[in-house]
Amino acid sequence: MQIDPNNSNTHYLPDIVRQIGRSTGVVLTKRGIPAPSINIGNNISAGGDVSINDVAVRIDPDYSVVNLVESLCESLQELLMSQRVAIIFMDTHKQTKSILNGMANVLWADSLESLVPLGLVVVDIFDPAKLAKKDSAWPPGAATVLNLPSVYDPPAREAAQDDIATLALVNGLCGSREEAEGFAKAMLASHSDISSVHAGFALAVNGHRG
Repeated sequence: MQIDPNNSNTHYLPDIVRQIGRSTGVVLTKRGIPAPSINIGNNISAGGDVSINDVAVRIDPDYSVVNLVESLCESLQELLMSQRVAIIFMDTHKQTKSILNGMANVLWADSLESLVPLGLVVVDIFDPAKLAKKDSAWPPGAATVLNLPSVYDPPAREAAQDDIATLALVNGLCGSREEAEGFAKAMLASHSDISSVHAGFALAVNGHRG
């Protein structure tokens, strides 16, 4: 699931929670509680003018999203009774500091975190240098950290060619193994790094499906 502040599906924290629900196929039974109604200075009986000064009102920004997170975790807990679930975040470094803090303090802490012993796996794929500049609470402490290379070394390139050829056949991009191997070689030759290979292959698959 790509975390993009310019995408309405992952713009704000409630949007991210709902997108997790859609991606995992669970139903959020609590859609969030309505915003509170605030009345100041009602039902005042006075013989003249009334002046009300220095009134400050603060609504907790997590007022509604906490409800959604609880619903998400309840549904995921039920799902985890019958199968493993993995949530994969991509590009969290693109989000704002406030949303990242919300992900850490509301979505993860005591929420998704509590489901890990039940089999939930949460993976975050991000640019460490860009995320470090946000100085946010996200990501939480990881059980495992993988430093992924940006380009293929010779053995990995050979393995990638075989994988791409197989996936090209599975997705109907090619009619034979020979054609699929040619497709894979061309794909690797026309892209300089791993992420662009993935993006190019996804584009090819989506174009084939129409």
